[in-house]
Amino acid sequence: MQRAYVLYLYYHLLDTVLRKITLNTTEEGACLNWHGAIDVGTPVMAMPHRRMGRCNDPALKPPQQIRVRALMLELFSNKRPPTKAKTPRSIVVSNTCLNQECICPDCSRYVRRGVPIAMGLANMDLATSTLRRKRIAETKQSIRVLTPEQVQRIKFELSTTARELARQMNVNFSVVHSCRSGRTYQDFRPSPFAGLGA
Repeated sequence: MQRAYVLYLYYHLLDTVLRKITLNTTEEGACLNWHGAIDVGTPVMAMPHRRMGRCNDPALKPPQQIRVRALMLELFSNKRPPTKAKTPRSIVVSNTCLNQECICPDCSRYVRRGVPIAMGLANMDLATSTLRRKRIAETKQSIRVLTPEQVQRIKFELSTTARELARQMNVNFSVVHSCRSGRTYQDFRPSPFAGLGA
């Protein structure tokens, strides 16, 4: 009788949790996006009926949160945690689609605890270096002193000296020399009619 009651509580709890998951998700392409709480990058929900079947042993106290992605992976896929794990806590569930809100079992996998952190740091380094390159390129664009016509003239009028061109364009000699030698204005694309003359 007691076992039947425990099974009833288990299935009732599971049914409640799955209903809450259904209400808090939307399907977008191959992903199931979670619209509930997210704790440290992981979709979570509060454990319903925490006091049901309460025992007096504090070591067996039920958890306060359910890791939604891990629950979906365990219930709806054939994937199992690696058997080489030292402890159950050394394995976490991560997603392969890089969508923080996705709880789809097809996008989830078991990984060692340090792997998502390493991936996050690698992505952060990549984003930082990309942003830095973009800022450097914008800075180079903003300090340009020559117009595209002047650059074209410097690069193709090789009969005129750099000093004479600098005097005519009212710029420093080093600006013309750097442009002609290719140290600056490397992204310049000449007109297809350059050098034809009038």
